[in-house]
Order: sequence, then structure tokens, then C-alpha cells
Amino acid sequence: MTSAKMPSLCLNTFLEVLESPTCIKDENHRWVAANPAYCDLIGFKAEELIGKRAADLFPQEFADAVEVEEREILLHGGIRRFERQMLDAKGGMKSLGVTLFLVSSTEGARYFGATLQDLSRLKDAEKRLSIIFQRHHAIFDFA
Repeated sequence: MTSAKMPSLCLNTFLEVLESPTCIKDENHRWVAANPAYCDLIGFKAEELIGKRAADLFPQEFADAVEVEEREILLHGGIRRFERQMLDAKGGMKSLGVTLFLVSSTEGARYFGATLQDLSRLKDAEKRLSIIFQRHHAIFDFA
């Protein structure tokens, strides 16, 4: 894991051992830390993320949507949970469960964190089950 501007060994260790894809961004929406699970999920190495914004790596429309959610956390604090579609670095579409939260350093700097859950397989299974249900429904309604 690579991090910048956050020298806390405790935070780095914590992020390193988390199995959930997790990152930290600063108030300027730049990545300052990302754990291996996060990097694997979105398809970029930590070194490619640190110091960059979503607009540097993703289509502008997606980056704008990301920053809107991040601004809400910076303005209002709390925890926000939602689902989002995302293209990964290889161009594949992923369905993600996102949790955003505010993080403050002991020096008073504000950051926000994000944890991701890949819901792609679950969403695919839901689609397949819906198709099966519709076929069964059509058969029994016809009979």
C-alpha cells in the first residue's frame, strides 16, 4: 500500500490488513491512501492513484458524480451508503456498494474514506433469477 500526506503508521497498517476495498481522499478529492483490495477492484496500482482525482482516471461524467457524493460527506459528515455503476481500468462494468465517511486527522485536516463492495455477481444473479421467474410465470399463466 502507498500513502501520501498521512504519515500515521497505525492508519497504514489498518488499511493494509483490511480485506474490504478501502481508500482515503483529501478535501481536494485526491487519493492519499488505497489498500491492495481497493486497487485490485478498480484495476489501478496505488502508485497510479495517489495524488490523482477521479477525473484523471475515469470518464468526466463518472468523476463528477463521485465528487458530488464526496462533497456531501465533507459538508455534512456522517456516513452515506449507495450503489454505483463503474467502469474499471480494463473497461469492465462493475456494480458497487459504496460507503463514504468523514475522517479527521489529529492535526485537524479532514479526509474522507470509502469502502467498496463488488456487487457485480449478486446483480448478475438477480438478473438471471428475474428471467427465470418471468419464464415460470409465463408458463403457469399460460396453463
